[in-house]
Amino acid sequence: MTGKILITISLITITSLGCNAVQDDMEQVTGFEADRYLGTWYEIARLDHSFERDLSMDMLEKAGSWSFDTTKLIRVQHDLPEKGGLDMNQQSTINDKVEFEYFKPCPKTPNCVSSIDTSRGHFIQPLEFTGSAKDAQYRLLQILNQFKGARVVTFEENLIEAEFISSIFRFVDDVKFYLDDREKIIHVKSASRVGFSDLGVNRRRIEKIRKQLEQYEEII
Repeated sequence: MTGKILITISLITITSLGCNAVQDDMEQVTGFEADRYLGTWYEIARLDHSFERDLSMDMLEKAGSWSFDTTKLIRVQHDLPEKGGLDMNQQSTINDKVEFEYFKPCPKTPNCVSSIDTSRGHFIQPLEFTGSAKDAQYRLLQILNQFKGARVVTFEENLIEAEFISSIFRFVDDVKFYLDDREKIIHVKSASRVGFSDLGVNRRRIEKIRKQLEQYEEII
């Protein structure tokens, strides 16, 4: 096998060395011989998160590959299972304003889903629409108004932000929608403000909104 063998924890540690940004309190690694790590990486063991325990080893076997791009920077290609993450080529087409201004990464806790976050357990497919973004935004607003405990807090061009408040414990989930008129998709993020696990509530909410939006699309 020409690929490399590693334990997942080692891959995470080594991959972090390839980041361009260095925090103020961290010492930058010197003498790193990148050529030694080029090629395909494979997992032979992992410490699963709770949301990964039902994944088969076939889905987890190939972790990704390292190569140099045209500027001699290290390019890391992660091979995630279908619906388990966003392809790196697809990621490069995402509007920077969406990713950096509107959508912060999900926390490590399993109580958040996002169409921008590529990590397993957090990624969810963006919503799709036809027609103009303005029409889709108003259809989305109609759907949100049907949810008990939902309150729209921001309604701007291509952007909707809402709060979902649970009926008993009054927990708040923050939900964002950004409409990309060029790609005809709606980037989404749904995250709990407090707690650890949401027991799948945020993902089910987005999938319910997806189904209702698709029904609107069928009508028109």
